[in-house]
Amino acid sequence: MTDFFKKNLQKIVTEKRSISPDSKFTILRSGLKNYYSTFQVFNKKIKLHYFEGQGFEDLSVMIDHEYILASYTSILLLHIFFEHYLNAVLLEVHPFLLYNKLNTEKDVISLISQKWENIPAAGKNTIDYSLQLGRICELIAKDKDIPNELKVPSKYHFILKHKDGLKILADQRNEIIHSGDKILPTYAYELLMVNYVLPLVRQVLLVEKEIPYISRRTYCDIDIIELLSKIKLPEKHLTSLKKVNENLRKINHYKELGRASFENPLGMFASNHSDESKENIEKHHNRKLRESAIKDAEMSTLMETPHKIHICPCCGTNSLRTFGIIEDYASKSKFVLMAKCFLCTYSVNMSIGEPNEFGIECDTLFEELS
Repeated sequence: MTDFFKKNLQKIVTEKRSISPDSKFTILRSGLKNYYSTFQVFNKKIKLHYFEGQGFEDLSVMIDHEYILASYTSILLLHIFFEHYLNAVLLEVHPFLLYNKLNTEKDVISLISQKWENIPAAGKNTIDYSLQLGRICELIAKDKDIPNELKVPSKYHFILKHKDGLKILADQRNEIIHSGDKILPTYAYELLMVNYVLPLVRQVLLVEKEIPYISRRTYCDIDIIELLSKIKLPEKHLTSLKKVNENLRKINHYKELGRASFENPLGMFASNHSDESKENIEKHHNRKLRESAIKDAEMSTLMETPHKIHICPCCGTNSLRTFGIIEDYASKSKFVLMAKCFLCTYSVNMSIGEPNEFGIECDTLFEELS
């Protein structure tokens, strides 16, 4: 019975069939979306739980099915993307680099003499991930000594710089696949993403000319992946807790913008599109969606305590409504608690501060109520 499935495996892309965007970038998008969505676990619970207790000495593990699923899925999908990406790089240089293990001295001699056809293929299976990564990095490191026909194109040389990050991501993937009984604490998970994974994603997007499918435009016009990749979290978090907490709030704001940008149904185009094209999309597609969301936001004020409706920094629609009240018993003051967009679903709460504190163009949301 298992032969049936082996025989029926088909190539996704063939001479007669293509798919856009490339399937591996669909995987990347889904991995990023799962990473971005981890903020919503906190958003629903109002408080952040990166550390245990008042001393902030122990990193918190969010024992929550939603968080576990999003965390695991993001790591698995991002690793799959990079494994496919390394495949593509090796295949571009020369197919035998992807399929041949060089197991014997005879293989080595054939390699030195450039008689690659004499090196036996490893079957239909590619070499494993660690061998792929090691092979690419060695080729890049020894670039000056490599024959021209086996050189890795210079646009991929960033991979060597990020070798440690790719190894760490693979280790985390293996923990999930082979045991599934451990998980990175929430702070360590953020450190993995912003220190190692997102800088690598940004490099890939620069090489691939920033695929719009991955980097969706927002109304506040910030590059989410670029800003996240520039944040660096310290492994010794206790030495700079104030800065760490500020960066964690910043990360959550950017993550929520990223998540909502994927949910946004509007056509949002960069400056290289013509004004006529933008006007047509706005008139024939966006306008109805905006009008419906604005109406829903206004109607919702009849159901709950009315606060204000603002322009959303993600989709640019006047459908970001504040709601909920929280009381500071020390000062006996009341503040707006939440904000949610009725179009793109962008949603934040006061625990991470105002969006405009972090360079996000937006009205003040969490104002004190009289």
